[in-house]
Amino acid sequence: MARRVKKTRKEELRELQAPEIVEVKLWSLSDWMEKHWRPVLGTIAAVSVVWGGIGIYQIVSASSEQGTAEATAQVFSQAATPVVAPSTTPDQPPPAADGPTFATAKERAEAVLKAAQGIESQSPEILKLLVAGQKATLGEWKAQLDAVDAMLPKVQGEPLEIALREQRATALEALDRPADAAAEWAKYGEKVTTPFGKALAKVRTGDLYNPTLGAKTADAAKARAAYEQAVAGARKGDKDPAPGPLAFLVADARQKLSRL
Repeated sequence: MARRVKKTRKEELRELQAPEIVEVKLWSLSDWMEKHWRPVLGTIAAVSVVWGGIGIYQIVSASSEQGTAEATAQVFSQAATPVVAPSTTPDQPPPAADGPTFATAKERAEAVLKAAQGIESQSPEILKLLVAGQKATLGEWKAQLDAVDAMLPKVQGEPLEIALREQRATALEALDRPADAAAEWAKYGEKVTTPFGKALAKVRTGDLYNPTLGAKTADAAKARAAYEQAVAGARKGDKDPAPGPLAFLVADARQKLSRL
């Protein structure tokens, strides 16, 4: 079995992809959280861009110049192209994909930014948020934070606010602002309604204080309390959750507790 290479907290955060642009009308937050969970154990999978109801046709029809409209459509097209990593073993080829793909999230981010050159300032805010998220994939977390802060006041009380708060907390972590990140995870935990979301907020808060993860604000007691709250909140009737994203998150919290 190949030896697993341990990654730093910042490397894990860098693997978080761009913000997910979600359609409020077509999904419930509960379903979205359960389908698009991102485990905090080891590497974190790149997140595909979901832009649903903000379709290319709507963006194009709202544009006053056809050239800009076509360029905008190209940005969304590149962002929606899946990432399929090449296989590292000849006997296990990557899954077949319909249409073009990118080998890495970095390549996709670069393609999106190239397509957005010259039109970003004229684009709808939803596209600016998408572009900023791709910049975060390349390590430009301040751009993502600024875009999220510009959008948040306009989506207060809507499901999209919760997704943006998760992205904001992640960006603050990457920018080495642990106190602000902890406060943002607390807001996220208050607003999210799913057991997975609430457990995620506690686990990520624990990570901010976990000395074994190299936390700058190391506090084993705070980390332990956060992980224990994550486990307790996820167990209903003194039973562990059924196999799935929530159970994986509970296992992650317990593993981190065992190392404190």
